[in-house]
Amino acid sequence: MEDTSRNCFVVYVRDETKSLHRPETVERAVATCSDANEIAQIRQRYRRSGVRCIVRSICETGGSD
Repeated sequence: MEDTSRNCFVVYVRDETKSLHRPETVERAVATCSDANEIAQIRQRYRRSGVRCIVRSICETGGSD
């Protein structure tokens, strides 16, 4: 993973088969992106294989879904 101190986006994949008692196992970070085109390419690649992606922004003021 790259340094997330600047404004960027982190793409996570979800695996609902993992234990819900350990939420940290359900989502796994797969990429750090700086623009929407990069995010779209990654999401499309995972969507084709049936994997759900979550994108969160990481910025100097905090993060969000």
